[in-house]
Amino acid sequence: METFVGKYASDGYPDFAVSLNGLGLQACTVGSLDWSELRHYHYNVFEWHLALFDIWIKVRFLVNDYGEIDTVSIPIETEVENIIFTRKQPELSEEIIAALVGEFDTPFDGVAFTVTAHEGKICIAQTGNPPKEVKPYKLNDELVGFRLRRDRLDFLREKDVIDHMVVKTPDLTIEAHRK
Repeated sequence: METFVGKYASDGYPDFAVSLNGLGLQACTVGSLDWSELRHYHYNVFEWHLALFDIWIKVRFLVNDYGEIDTVSIPIETEVENIIFTRKQPELSEEIIAALVGEFDTPFDGVAFTVTAHEGKICIAQTGNPPKEVKPYKLNDELVGFRLRRDRLDFLREKDVIDHMVVKTPDLTIEAHRK
């Protein structure tokens, strides 16, 4: 269920937000409609209870090329096609950014990753290569995840301490520990 949690944006509309509570998923339009039940219907289709109007509408979550939920289609207005809301990038706090910065050593001699931050942007460089900016795609209590083209960089954390990262490419997976 956590796969669907996040904020989604579409020009001209309030953000659509999904959260997980003890009973399941709930959704709202930020600053507009209050939180209400979002129950599973079929595959990536859910029914959203618009409590203010006492109606249920079907919303459909869509996946990207990586198999991750990245948009949601919502029938907001009856006279137009469904509105597509795109998942917003997670916002990283200054504490999380500071916890990411550092050097991570791999089991391969001479290969390490250096993480730097400048003006809220995160860059990663592999030994001998220039730094590349990465954008977060996932943030939760255990993980800060980034994408770099086809690669995925997951920083594992416990109590805001990040001690290692996992680099996943189409060809291999490398674990690197903080120096």
